[in-house]
Amino acid sequence: MHSRAFDHDLGAMAPRPGRSRLLLGLIVCGLLLLPSAAHAGAITLKPGKHAVKTSRFGFTNGSASATFLVPAFKGPSVHLGLQLRGKGNGNAYRARLKVERDGDAFVGISRTKKSGDKRLTSIKLPGRMKRGQRVVVNASVTGSKTVRIAVRAWVKGKTRPGWQRSYADTSRKRITGWGRVAAWGHLPKKATSNAKLTFGKVRGKASPKRASASGAKPSAATTGVPSGTRLTRHNGNIVVTKDGTHLDGLDIYGFVDIKAKNVTISNSRIRGGQATGNRGIVMNLGSPNFVIRDSEISPQYPSVRLDGLLGWNFSAQRLHIDGGVDSIKVIGSNVRIADSLLENTDHFASDPFQGGGPTHNDNIQMLTGTNVAITGNTIRGAQTHTVLSQAAQGEGQVLIANNWLDGAICNVKLQRKNGHHLDGTVTGNKFGANRVWQKCKISAQSGGGVSISQNTNTMEVGGAAVGVMWER
Repeated sequence: MHSRAFDHDLGAMAPRPGRSRLLLGLIVCGLLLLPSAAHAGAITLKPGKHAVKTSRFGFTNGSASATFLVPAFKGPSVHLGLQLRGKGNGNAYRARLKVERDGDAFVGISRTKKSGDKRLTSIKLPGRMKRGQRVVVNASVTGSKTVRIAVRAWVKGKTRPGWQRSYADTSRKRITGWGRVAAWGHLPKKATSNAKLTFGKVRGKASPKRASASGAKPSAATTGVPSGTRLTRHNGNIVVTKDGTHLDGLDIYGFVDIKAKNVTISNSRIRGGQATGNRGIVMNLGSPNFVIRDSEISPQYPSVRLDGLLGWNFSAQRLHIDGGVDSIKVIGSNVRIADSLLENTDHFASDPFQGGGPTHNDNIQMLTGTNVAITGNTIRGAQTHTVLSQAAQGEGQVLIANNWLDGAICNVKLQRKNGHHLDGTVTGNKFGANRVWQKCKISAQSGGGVSISQNTNTMEVGGAAVGVMWER
């Protein structure tokens, strides 16, 4: 096996048919940000009022961005950003940047409906922003049963950050379906005069349409490499060291290690190699904003040392993972696993890491991490748990929503260890008929921050509500 660092210089690679499929460039929310439409202009902000300039395009699932000029304003703050899924009645999600008088800046997400503007999440940004600075606001929205929104903002010319805030909206008030993209701004009532908000082109890109995005149960037909995709074989390991790299359309006979920011893998099959230590076939040990989508992971050499996808700071969308001791092992924060099929973990009778006993197989094992969302997946065929969410190595916070779960000894287990705290929400999941211990569909420790929605977790056949096994 050999390793190769992929970067923007393809000249060093021997030319052969299909090599052009290795696309490198700017990735936004797992998409090449190619403008499908654009709009520019200015809007007048009046104290206590919201102002919107709607573009001519929109989407159900996709991403959008625009560059704004922070206006001169007289008041405590100014708000600016993008609206997604905008409806004719004014309903929309807002990806918002708030700049205060002293330059403190906050990025967040809100949902606006007739009942008002509901702030969903917000975080203070490092440093300060000034009037007259050009700032970029970038946002994405996907999903139906669970709507996932993400936002980031940064000063034009600076390094683009990973997603600074994200939110999974499962409420009855969530906004679904097609809607327009718009530029948006607001001045609080305490402002003493109008302000003019100018912005450049509003650019947007819709996500590819696949059945799993509609809320249907993920299967082999709606996950993994799309049918008809032509793959180029790559022999050997890949170590990605160049920010913004995009690997597309590859059949990789080796491991992939992510060691750069804003990397994407799409429409690819990754098979791994001979494991000489504990690792994932695809591994990201914290590099920001890694996206892997519409791809397949399956070991050509199964091993007690080998998981499918391992790490943190990643978004996994429409994956098909077949095999691995754990399909996915989460060991840190900022993880999204959505619309994927995880099945058939590799079981071994003797595992040196289990004292010589059999392997402990989970489709998803989370050892620590906050801002972890597991939504809309089919998860089955593990020997121990479909989802084991632990606060074992540090604090934990996880959303487990709208999945199809089957097999194993127990399906969902939430567990605190070593004095760490775990916040967990389990809602809207459907459970199959197969498990070793029929009572153990959901197991959780009482106390702490665990919330399990009553009557929303049900049997897939018959719709009976699923109970909880509470442990101390």
